[in-house]
Amino acid sequence: MNDSETVNGVSRDSRGGFQILPFYLVCDTSTSMRGEQIKVVNSELPLIHQTIALDPIVNDKCRISIITFDTVAKIALPLQRLADVKQMPSLTAGGRTNYGVLFRELPSIIRNDLQELRNSGFATLRPIVFFISDGGATDSWIQVFDDFIDRTKNPQAPVMISFGVGTAKESAIIRVGKDRAMMANKTESVPAALRSVLKSLTSSIVGSSRSSEAGIVLPESDQNIRIVGSSDRR
Repeated sequence: MNDSETVNGVSRDSRGGFQILPFYLVCDTSTSMRGEQIKVVNSELPLIHQTIALDPIVNDKCRISIITFDTVAKIALPLQRLADVKQMPSLTAGGRTNYGVLFRELPSIIRNDLQELRNSGFATLRPIVFFISDGGATDSWIQVFDDFIDRTKNPQAPVMISFGVGTAKESAIIRVGKDRAMMANKTESVPAALRSVLKSLTSSIVGSSRSSEAGIVLPESDQNIRIVGSSDRR
């Protein structure tokens, strides 16, 4: 049964409240991202902002947060409409690539965000996490990750889409990207690969937000990035 209707291009839950689609851009900011890599991310963030903030349907439907992780996990941009953001954050790189730290923090971040949206009268769709890493984990993470994505333990478990660039381990990227996992072509430099990844996730955000069926538009492979593992694991 369809419990929603569309008003001015934005879906409203029949039980009250516009349906909001939360997106989390989770970016590795460890030492390996220093230099051109982090510069590319910082140069692309304003383009993401412009693309989404200037599209009234997408801007109203989605909320965006940026989470960084290295030795610690940090909220670089709290979940919000991008039209309400005057300037995107400037990310810095340093520290270790700690997946476990990230996946211990994400459940409470997402839970608190969804509760705030509901308290404001919105209905919330299942959140989507875009995970980007250019290296291998340096801490223990698999069990905490499995608990994070287990919807019997974590009802707010998100859709997980992962992108690996540089020296990221394909096996880890496949495990994290349980809904879609992608790797940059080895012939691409890491900065060029990151640029392709960020454009791909922007297209996915726009497509998902404009979908009349409240469906998720997963990123597709192109000349720079390829799907790894099963191509349909939802």
